[in-house]
Amino acid sequence: MHMLQKEVNLLEKKYFLENIILYAKIFIQNLMKIFSIISFLIILITTKLHAKPTKASIVINIQNGKTVYGFKQNEKNHPASLTKMMTLYIVFEHLQSKKIKLSTKIPVSKNAAMQPASKLYLKENTYFTVEQGILALVTRSANDVSTAFGEFFSGSERKFAILMSNKAKSLGMHNTIYKNSSGLHDKEQVTTAYDQAILGASLRRNLPEYYKYFSKKQFRYKNRIITNHNNLLNKINGIDGIKTGYTQESGYNIVTSLKSDDESIIAVVMGMPTNQGRDKKALELICLFKNKKNIQRNKNIKKSYSPISKRIKHTIIKTKNSPIQKYTSTIPAIKKDKLVLQEKLSPIQRINSIPYARKLNSKSLH
Repeated sequence: MHMLQKEVNLLEKKYFLENIILYAKIFIQNLMKIFSIISFLIILITTKLHAKPTKASIVINIQNGKTVYGFKQNEKNHPASLTKMMTLYIVFEHLQSKKIKLSTKIPVSKNAAMQPASKLYLKENTYFTVEQGILALVTRSANDVSTAFGEFFSGSERKFAILMSNKAKSLGMHNTIYKNSSGLHDKEQVTTAYDQAILGASLRRNLPEYYKYFSKKQFRYKNRIITNHNNLLNKINGIDGIKTGYTQESGYNIVTSLKSDDESIIAVVMGMPTNQGRDKKALELICLFKNKKNIQRNKNIKKSYSPISKRIKHTIIKTKNSPIQKYTSTIPAIKKDKLVLQEKLSPIQRINSIPYARKLNSKSLH
């Protein structure tokens, strides 16, 4: 009887230990599931916070507003220091309306002086002129200057941002919201490549007398020579601005402008991982436009000569001293390069009685 009781006790202990082990396994399994869920959420949140910027680009013709090329041009991204283009737009408007002068002094508040780099390192209770501020934004992309401008015009940078957003809407930038005058990251401050192209074109078209500042490669501030961040100013003839921008959240952005004899374009690149990649992409877009333009020009030349490329029936030409006599045979098809030479040298284009000669003379060879 005593032995039987011992066996029962042992079985009970064994059963108890087995239950403890079983529950421990279940607990560990559940704990691992919870840990996996938490890890997944952490990765998801981290990925969201450090998501790669959206790459986007566009080229527009300033004269007619048509899009020459576009890639994700309507997707939202953060503008970074492209924001300062709008800050300058408002500064230029005040100059144009004579509300301020280039010599007007802008005070520097404690808040403006405390803005992070890039900056001029202005001291509190000092001043800079409007022209110095313009050059500092164009070249140095100075955050302390842009904040001081916002406070000067609207009393606070936040109020100035509302003014900037309203101006954006009036220009047709319907997917742009500004939250500050500098472009320092704010998750609610967004724009698109298309909207930035509109802004770049508006600066050139509406404020041409002040747009010239965007072509400045450097300026002297006190004892310092400050150079422009826009490396494309030295790359291709005709590039005359306008602004670069970068934050970790936005990637490397640029709005650039090319002015040629008969046409001008704005090219925008946003969200690139490096500044070298940004500049390379912008140059590719500009070259794309130039190539399209040359192709179209060649098509126009070919089209303008196409009626003459056909075999033409005999024609009688009568002039007083002309060496050209009556031909009864047909004239063979004329090659384009020979025709160009003919236009320059032949007396045919001076004879008004020959219809196709008048037509040739009226066509542009550019």
